Amino acid sequence: MNLPEPFTITSQIRLVRLESKHLKQWYRWFKDERVLYWISCTRRPRNALPRFSRCHIRKKFEEAQKNLGFAVESHQGEHLGNLILNEKQELSLEIGEVHYWGRRLGSEIMGGFLKTYDQWVGTDLSLWVFDFNQRAIRLYTHYGFLYTGVSEQGFFQGGRNPCAHLQFLRCVPAKN
Repeated sequence: MNLPEPFTITSQIRLVRLESKHLKQWYRWFKDERVLYWISCTRRPRNALPRFSRCHIRKKFEEAQKNLGFAVESHQGEHLGNLILNEKQELSLEIGEVHYWGRRLGSEIMGGFLKTYDQWVGTDLSLWVFDFNQRAIRLYTHYGFLYTGVSEQGFFQGGRNPCAHLQFLRCVPAKN
């Protein structure tokens, strides 16, 4: 897949390919219960959150590298999150730095990425999101992703309520 690397999203944000230097942030984010809340489909009490071994985290990181994995970085080099595109054209966006949550960073990243993606690649994209992540659902629908159904069930939010993966699809915009 041809995408420029690294590429600028905004005057403050860029995407660079995931490198081994980014792994230490993954270790930190997978240990933070605020981040785990959103990536593990659980709203359990802090002491009941899933624990991920360093080996498991490293394998997830290496899988992201094999796909088209980008670190979201500030222009000062701070690793803020990840944007990953796999071989099935499934997109994943995570902001691991909690102090950037609620500051429209996800919107800046998504808008900049899609503009570049549409110019360089131009194929349909899909993604999934947990059903309780309303902020992400609003973001994705704002950028043209359409709800296509439930892709997976069986997860449990806090051990009580079913938690589902909602599937979204964004078709290639028509060329004028």
